[in-house]
Parts: sequence; C-alpha cells; structure tokens
Amino acid sequence: MSNKLDEVVEELKERGAKLQEKLEALVRAGNVRRVVIRDSKGKAIVTFSVTIGVVGFLCAPLLVTVAAIVAACSDCKVEVVKTKK
Repeated sequence: MSNKLDEVVEELKERGAKLQEKLEALVRAGNVRRVVIRDSKGKAIVTFSVTIGVVGFLCAPLLVTVAAIVAACSDCKVEVVKTKK
C-alpha cells in the first residue's frame, strides 16, 4: 500500500510530439501511477491511472489522448505522479 510520502510529482513542460515521447519514456520506466492534466487554476481536468495493463496494451492511445487534451487547452499543465525508487 502506498501513501503520499511515497509519491513524487513531476510537471512536464513539453508539448506535442515531445510530450508524447517524454510520457512514453516515463510510463515505460514503470514507476508512473497517474497522469494528471490541470487547468491554469490548478483544478484537475482529467486524471489517468496508469497500470501494468496500460503500459503493455494501451500506452499509445493514452499518450495520444493526453497530447490531444493538452493541445485543446491553451493553458494547462501535465503532471506525472510517480513512486519513489
């Protein structure tokens, strides 16, 4: 069982294809728990839980979806919540 002390939040600055590449690398590293997209006020717009099944089966559609949402939102942040290694 995990708690907030075991988590690290990394904010991604990349956009477009660079964002997809960075997310893919982080997800494949295996320690990503969630990807959160927040609006300019800090409110979570969408949260994706990342599980073992997502890494193997749904990684590409997840990354495309995140990139599309970020492209549609002019001023949003992408946060990756990871477990400490």
